[in-house]
Amino acid sequence: MRVPAKWKDFEKSELSVAFDQLGMHLSIDNPEEETKENVLELLKHRIRHQRHRLNKHFGKFTMLEEAIRNKPYFGGLTQANWELLCTNLFSDPQYQERCKINRNNRKKMITNHNQGSRSFVAARHIL
Repeated sequence: MRVPAKWKDFEKSELSVAFDQLGMHLSIDNPEEETKENVLELLKHRIRHQRHRLNKHFGKFTMLEEAIRNKPYFGGLTQANWELLCTNLFSDPQYQERCKINRNNRKKMITNHNQGSRSFVAARHIL
């Protein structure tokens, strides 16, 4: 499956293929709208994680051409999709600046969030 640079770049035909692939692994009978939304959120998370792994692989190389030649073995990417990600996303100065800002912000965190899906108000009430 193709890894888009942005979720908005994902086409509807690709979404239906992704749903079909998930249907092979999950037993979803007559999915309701809420189930479809949950599956979409799962797909968004997995694609974001896959882009993170691909960006880490891209960071191993100093030259763009070298990175393009060394397509990762994981992810099931085509060479064309890897080249697109390398040239249009990972080597983009704005993307690199955003990554640097996010990296610095994560370093500033004093404690990690460990409440899961429970809200801070609910966690405080339990204490």
